[in-house]
Amino acid sequence: MQNKSVHQGDCVRLQDSAAHLYQVISVQEEGGICWVRQWPLQPKRNPVFPVTLSHIRQVESCLLPG
Repeated sequence: MQNKSVHQGDCVRLQDSAAHLYQVISVQEEGGICWVRQWPLQPKRNPVFPVTLSHIRQVESCLLPG
């Protein structure tokens, strides 16, 4: 990902998972990582996991389906 800012609340697509959206929960720019969870949220379980900022393919708005 070049020249794109990632902010808390954004949705992103990852390099190896472009078909899925993930919501950014937290950004740690000094460490080059952000914490994400799959979007839209599932009824029971929404695990949060770290990804490197360089692993982000695309940044977009989080819109609810429908």
